[in-house]
Amino acid sequence: MFTVPETRQLLPDLQGTQSDAFEWICLTGAESGDAHGERRVIDPAWRLPARAPTVIVGTPVLPDCLQGLPKQDGVATGPAVYLQQIENARPVGYEAVLGGDGALYTTRGKVTAGAAAEGLAKRTLAGHHGYVLIQDDGRQMLGVRPNLRPERLAQTALFLGALEPDNFGSFLLRVLPQMLVQSEERVACDVIIVPARTPWILEALALLGLDDCPVLSVKESAGFCFNRLCMVQNTYQVGAFGPDMRARLDRLAQSCAAFAPVAAKRLYISRALQSVARPSYRNLLNEREIETRLRAQGFAIFTPETWQLKRQIGMFAAAEDVVGPSGSGTLLSAFAAEGARVLELESYSLNVVQHARLYATTGKHYGFAFGATEPETSAPDRRAWRLDPEILDQAMAGLKMH
Repeated sequence: MFTVPETRQLLPDLQGTQSDAFEWICLTGAESGDAHGERRVIDPAWRLPARAPTVIVGTPVLPDCLQGLPKQDGVATGPAVYLQQIENARPVGYEAVLGGDGALYTTRGKVTAGAAAEGLAKRTLAGHHGYVLIQDDGRQMLGVRPNLRPERLAQTALFLGALEPDNFGSFLLRVLPQMLVQSEERVACDVIIVPARTPWILEALALLGLDDCPVLSVKESAGFCFNRLCMVQNTYQVGAFGPDMRARLDRLAQSCAAFAPVAAKRLYISRALQSVARPSYRNLLNEREIETRLRAQGFAIFTPETWQLKRQIGMFAAAEDVVGPSGSGTLLSAFAAEGARVLELESYSLNVVQHARLYATTGKHYGFAFGATEPETSAPDRRAWRLDPEILDQAMAGLKMH
């Protein structure tokens, strides 16, 4: 007998509610790996050279953050990228769709019984997916927002799925690659569904010519069932990009090169405005000092969020040296040319391996410089921090930026 679990504060829309506020669906079709609708390969499985960090200077607050970093140049691999069409599909989460066959489809593939489904079930309990998956006596029970608008639409939807819907870094790593595939395939559609209707997603849709139909967020579309839904699977590989996706990023960079606000080959990616808007979140206390030092060495101080997306990409397209605090802005280094040098400045570090995979698979020479957090100022991942200028100089010298 399935027992509805206690699920307080799991779904963003239903915080503080009891588990009986969810609609519970027993997944069927989960034992079969066959897709309910056409599925075809867009990019084959890949394998390509990947550089190890050139330099690591300073002491991480979390020593474990370096686990998984390669100690020498090697290779990165990834699975094939698919274009999946699903019949009678209903969006149920930020990266998941319920198919007419009663199975759950995510941007990583169809959810089938086994270890992968168990792992997904555990992850959904953190509350980031927009749904809850429970394993119960061999059954998979899906808890979703109540279907208050059970409407069936004779339409085709493009589904661009990702966790962290309001995060620009998540957009770069997860959503933009899906957009690049969809812009090439040009599947005819009536509506596009996105994790959240953020300014950068709307700008990217326009930049890629995907702005000729309405755009709904996952929350807005969760009550609809579409005749057909199209999604791209397997583009997110913990920051790594395969050769075909890397070529797409390079083409986009070149198409935006003319939009660069200024001509600069050396960039410091400033988070100074973030320190004003969010003073209690990873505030780099001596950032002005660092900016002054780098400006004297010919670096342009660039604040990405103050510019349109095409101009952000254009600035990085010409960059040869990039220095910046860990964050979404520095990840735009993916658009710099192969051989560019990237130095990421780190405080409390959870995403070092993810960021390293991005730099490595886009052909960068890269490194990390670790600062020290201020004790007990806030939660560990939000604490203010400082970077010793000597550590900065050592790391830049290691990357031959001087």
